[in-house]
Amino acid sequence: MYFNKIKGHEDLLSLFRNNIEHSRFEGVYLFSGPKAVGKFTVARQLARYLLCTGVIDDSCRCETCRLFPHVPDYLEINDEQSSIRVADTEEIDNFLSLVPFRSSRRVILIDDADRLNITAANNLLKILEDSRKDAIIIMVSSQPERIIPTIKSRCYEVEFQSLSSDDTIEILKGMGHNSSRFSNIKKSLPYLKEGVLQNFSRYVESQKMVLNFLKKFPKAGEDELLGEVAELEAQGDGVFFLETFILYMNDMLKIRNDSPDVVFNVKDLDKLEEITEFWSDELCITAADRAGKALKDYRCGLNLRLKPRLASVISWTYIFMQKELKKNKK
Repeated sequence: MYFNKIKGHEDLLSLFRNNIEHSRFEGVYLFSGPKAVGKFTVARQLARYLLCTGVIDDSCRCETCRLFPHVPDYLEINDEQSSIRVADTEEIDNFLSLVPFRSSRRVILIDDADRLNITAANNLLKILEDSRKDAIIIMVSSQPERIIPTIKSRCYEVEFQSLSSDDTIEILKGMGHNSSRFSNIKKSLPYLKEGVLQNFSRYVESQKMVLNFLKKFPKAGEDELLGEVAELEAQGDGVFFLETFILYMNDMLKIRNDSPDVVFNVKDLDKLEEITEFWSDELCITAADRAGKALKDYRCGLNLRLKPRLASVISWTYIFMQKELKKNKK
């Protein structure tokens, strides 16, 4: 039937199946939620069903399903530009000026809709105000707060949640990853929000790297630590670092409070226990809080450059630890 190859989001997929069967799709939709949880995959598959001229099934062989997404009644705005420009919205306007060619409707899919620049957003708003009933627009965004309120108010927002650990692992297996690598990351998966499916190997490596980084903290100099995180950020691993850093802060808190059986990274328990003595409860809690705030602000677009926020977290943590170490020597 529908969506058989998609893992997770069962409640949403059930709702979509029901709406497809009863022809209840019309208007503008906003698929929001964490990165890489399947929003775009579901949106594209939904678009195929909405344009199907056959039996509306995963195995349908009608001309539209065979040629999709390269069909005349479908438009996808999904490029690698830093922003969605006026030229893109003009393409949408031109597309909607034509009646459906083969299907009963026209469908537009806009990926990363939060990349709309202000002029393009205002242009899209005019298009939405005049959109026809036989046109369906699906916008996908992991940062919906960056979309202007006047556009959001015209959308049916559909919120996607993080995938469960089991669903994520099933997808990773299907992608060919070695199952032996899952044991040390399974509990962490629901908390790794940014692209774990797209960058699984780098997440696994980031766990080793962050653990070694935390071991250096009591003895290394601030400049050395900042140099390491600057290099990581330059490689595009800054978000991985902060997410893993937060998980390790929580793990050390659990160890300090005699709950080692519920740590996220069980495989690293012995190594974590070795370094926990240098990390007080207050330091772990405040460092995790600061790292979480840096991630939130970055994702909300309050500071599009992660490097200064990452450096601030590490500098503050280093200074706090040095004060505690001096205090303990007295």
